Amino acid sequence: MTLEIYAHSSVLMEQAAADIWPFVIDPNSWKQGLKLRHVDGEQNQVGQVFAALASPGDATPQLYVKNVEVIPNQLRTIKLMSPADGATVGYSSWVLEESYGMTRVSYHVYVSMPLPEEAVVNMSAEQIADMKARQQAENAARYKDELLALKAAVEAR
Repeated sequence: MTLEIYAHSSVLMEQAAADIWPFVIDPNSWKQGLKLRHVDGEQNQVGQVFAALASPGDATPQLYVKNVEVIPNQLRTIKLMSPADGATVGYSSWVLEESYGMTRVSYHVYVSMPLPEEAVVNMSAEQIADMKARQQAENAARYKDELLALKAAVEAR
């Protein structure tokens, strides 16, 4: 059984893409949830790998994250991988579209993660469906909030 999350959010900022890009390439200062720590590959390039940690001091990654597309000031796509076996569990992309000194930042997330059997063994089909719908809604709202946090961080700079 899997948990699938698909979300798309965007925000318009009154900044140039070049002013936003450093925050996209290093989201630890504004993005909620897991924090990224470099483990391999050239900094800010395709192939760079990160451990995604629940807190900066953690030793055990919740996920591995790999840059698979990096076009400065335009696009960053990361692949999300299981720490257990390296299997792909999803992708996320930030797309920056600049026009007339303003930039639309869009964030696209596609995740399909296995649910541990023990997490759902005593749940009915209806309870599982409700849990999946709740996770989808909560994550979509969080991603939107994160883009607003990105906007605030860029504007405060």
